[in-house]
Amino acid sequence: LFAPSFSSEWYGWGGRYARPAIELASGLVPQVMLAAALFRFRLAFARAFRWDLIALGSVLLLSVLPSTAPFQMSFRWLPLFHLLLGLLGAHALSALRSDEATRAASPAASTVREASIWLVAACLVFPILEWSVLIISSSLFLDLDFVFQVSLAALVLLLIILSILLFKRSRLPRVRGTKECSWHGLPCVVVLLSLWSTYSAVSTRWVARWDFPETLRQIEPLSPEMEYLGLYSKEEAYFENAALSNFIRPGNTAMHSGAHLVNGYSPIRPAGLATTLGLPSHLGFSSEPRARRILEQEVGREGMLELMGVDGLVLARSLQEHVASVVGKGWEVVFTSDEGAVLHRTAPLSEKVRTLPSAVFVDSPEEISERVVKRKSLPVPFLLLHDGSQPQDTVVPFAPCKLEIRDASRLRVEVDIESLSSDSSSLVLFSRPWYPGYRATLNGQPLPVQALNRMLPAVEVPAGAQGLLVLAYSPASLRIGLGMSTLGLILGACTVAAGQWHRRRTSLPGR
Repeated sequence: LFAPSFSSEWYGWGGRYARPAIELASGLVPQVMLAAALFRFRLAFARAFRWDLIALGSVLLLSVLPSTAPFQMSFRWLPLFHLLLGLLGAHALSALRSDEATRAASPAASTVREASIWLVAACLVFPILEWSVLIISSSLFLDLDFVFQVSLAALVLLLIILSILLFKRSRLPRVRGTKECSWHGLPCVVVLLSLWSTYSAVSTRWVARWDFPETLRQIEPLSPEMEYLGLYSKEEAYFENAALSNFIRPGNTAMHSGAHLVNGYSPIRPAGLATTLGLPSHLGFSSEPRARRILEQEVGREGMLELMGVDGLVLARSLQEHVASVVGKGWEVVFTSDEGAVLHRTAPLSEKVRTLPSAVFVDSPEEISERVVKRKSLPVPFLLLHDGSQPQDTVVPFAPCKLEIRDASRLRVEVDIESLSSDSSSLVLFSRPWYPGYRATLNGQPLPVQALNRMLPAVEVPAGAQGLLVLAYSPASLRIGLGMSTLGLILGACTVAAGQWHRRRTSLPGR
């Protein structure tokens, strides 16, 4: 908060990094104003804004904890922290200005004006002092980084002390030849100088940067009608060659062109991609053994990729030796370069909604992943988590039914369904990633949603069912959040309207 050039050891994403304190810096302005108000008004200001200060301290505590849900990583609390700090700084500045206006005619006000002149004069020589320290350190062969951090911290501390003295009621030495004037532009000076002291201490080497070319917006050589799986190593994901991004498109870079990849960056960490296929959430890369297993067992017509609706593969240069074997399993090469190859299925596109002939109910999610990963041949098993309504670890048959997609989007699918059996239920599978929060209805009546192989949403439809089957992603947290946001907008509008009505009423003649 006060020494932006300070860096600390930070552990994350499987490594150890030096993180600068710039992530906690906000220009020093709210801190200075809040400290000045607390120094000037003491307990009166603290009592007036006690709940704001408690909220600020609570969020600061959350932001320094190792990890706090639901943000998963504690530094994601920082925007809320800076919002609260900025609001408190604004209240503090308003209180200080009001207090200065009431004391403008008193003799003590002159000391405030004199202090402002001393502060501005000290701030103007900060760059000169900084460069002098750097030149002296260089001539003495000292550690420039260490000396720079220490000198900058000392200068910023001096800025804070002088800012507090601005609002202190102690008589300072009178500056000879100065005029009686109030320095209302001091907050602007504090803003500019504190921003300078913050960002002059930060090197661009701390900022992760990828120079994506403009051609990344072009979808070629991928097709907008297909779902793709990209396989590449960690080294190829953290590329240095900008041309590589046109091919591999790690993380969510495919979104720039409208290409659809089932793997990419996601802090939610999809259970199926991570546990069953072995694709970690960050940037979507895979280890060579996991990628080899996918290419050997899951690319066939009855493999896991076909169930997922994946009809395209993007294989990086490190996996080129597997292209020939994949081609022999019903794929063709549609594009190749020094960076890798793109392959498409030779058969028609996979079905997005289908019925399954049978499924096996097992006892635990770990058993589902183990059976899918350790099998030696096709087809892929259809595994569901046992809930007590079906016999465990036995093949349960399901009846076929007619399906016709009425409408499909990223968050909702509408399907006209007609069961072909009046004795057995049907199991409808949707080729899209499963997350907790999917809800299914048949003609408006809710149905349970299960995760086939821990990856895909599946809905068991009663025997003889007919009508409209809807699968929609609508978690309870989203509905609660929308309700709270709507209520907040209504209360805010009512507050503004009440304030306008009160001002008009009090401004009438005779009021």
